Amino acid sequence: MLAIVSVQPTEEALKLGLSDGRTVSTPLAWYPRLAEGNSEQLQDFWIYEGGVGVHWPSLDEDISLDGLLAGAPSPEYRRGTRGTFFPNADDPASLVAAHGFFQRLLNEYSELLRKQPPEDQARLRDEVFRALGTRPAA
Repeated sequence: MLAIVSVQPTEEALKLGLSDGRTVSTPLAWYPRLAEGNSEQLQDFWIYEGGVGVHWPSLDEDISLDGLLAGAPSPEYRRGTRGTFFPNADDPASLVAAHGFFQRLLNEYSELLRKQPPEDQARLRDEVFRALGTRPAA
């Protein structure tokens, strides 16, 4: 399984080493929180277990391997350049990154839902479908 194994932030780019030997680089400007950080803050990171992403606690920034490989900049960068958080339908990398993000969000929601008492599970599920404007499959 592909994983992030090393991180090297520079003044202009973020270089990540992958478990298959590749090095991937992305502009630091794509991550405004990182771009505004000082060298000490940029070096204060940890790699998620399994190498699926990187977290900078002092800058409150997370980058996923999926988003990085899809070439997707941060939501803040997208808002500044496109005016919206939502993916650009004409940009395949943006759609792939959004799909990965929403899939992980759905997985986390499902896990939390399973931990609730059965009577609360149905109510919470109905609230989600109501908010989405859809109905669950029978």
